Amino acid sequence: MSSLQRRFEILLPLRFNDGAQIPEDLLVQTVLDLRKQFGALSTETQIIRGYWEHSGQTYRDDSSRLFIEVADTAENHQFFRDFKEKLKARFQQIEIASRLTLSKSTNLTAPPAESESPRTRTSRIR
Repeated sequence: MSSLQRRFEILLPLRFNDGAQIPEDLLVQTVLDLRKQFGALSTETQIIRGYWEHSGQTYRDDSSRLFIEVADTAENHQFFRDFKEKLKARFQQIEIASRLTLSKSTNLTAPPAESESPRTRTSRIR
């Protein structure tokens, strides 16, 4: 059994655009918001460094990655559009790097369908 899923990935800034460190409670609140909405999420603790330009000024970002797999529904798409805007305000950012990608979730405890060989099933797990 499989179903279409979306992976929402976001780079949460660890510093404001002026270089000041973002308070831990803002990062924790973001995690709690997503856990409340979806029940689970994953984060990476390494620092991701990025550079970007806006209006002739170069910015350096230190970020951490947060990701979550959700059902591919119009409601979830709208939630993430709204959530991104909320995060831009929360973290005082011009932009928040994020992406939504299509994935296929496979139930590993169910036997493969007759048309699905074990090799095909394994190749889809990424």
